[in-house]
Amino acid sequence: MAAGFFAKDGSLDCVNDRNIETLEFLKECVAKKIIDPYAISYSSDNVETDWINGHIAMGFGQTGMDRIVPENERDDLQVANPILGPHGDKGTVYYLNPLMMFDTTPSQDSSEAFLEYYLDNIKVYWESGVITDLPVKRSIADLPVIQNNPKLVLAINEWQPHGKTIAAQSSEAFGALNAVDGGNATATFAQRIVEGKSDSRKLLEDLQGQLEKIMN
Repeated sequence: MAAGFFAKDGSLDCVNDRNIETLEFLKECVAKKIIDPYAISYSSDNVETDWINGHIAMGFGQTGMDRIVPENERDDLQVANPILGPHGDKGTVYYLNPLMMFDTTPSQDSSEAFLEYYLDNIKVYWESGVITDLPVKRSIADLPVIQNNPKLVLAINEWQPHGKTIAAQSSEAFGALNAVDGGNATATFAQRIVEGKSDSRKLLEDLQGQLEKIMN
């Protein structure tokens, strides 16, 4: 399991043994064509088309991905149980959709009242089928519309507990993560992995150098 790009204190730590081990595994997947060599230029539409056409045997996808597959083929699309990494650990990445209030609002009391109302009624999004993200409130996870979908139940029970943000080792998010999530450095890094030609340590050193420039 990869260690991530940051240490527990939020400092950059791309070049470490766990990350090198992960890249070596990915290079093996590229060499054996387990990873599609054309994935280097894929868009979201390309990936969706490959799922629909059955070109992908196993992959990572977001919740709600079953909606892109023809209804008569959805039973073939299954959520796998998390597998143990070589060190006996499990993990996945998740992204948060935060709700933010500002202390500069003209009426703090009104803002807080609205947020409380919103959180009490946000379940309507899931009940109406207009949102596919995993809920963080147990009361929403217990709704029939969730419990009647075994794929969602498995994702909530088996995957969500092992999820981490891209802060990885850090227990909380911090501003420097914007340089990773919103920049080109990691996109270039991923492309070079799929090319399968570069030394793993050198790839990570280059990534750390790029991120340092952005963060500084």
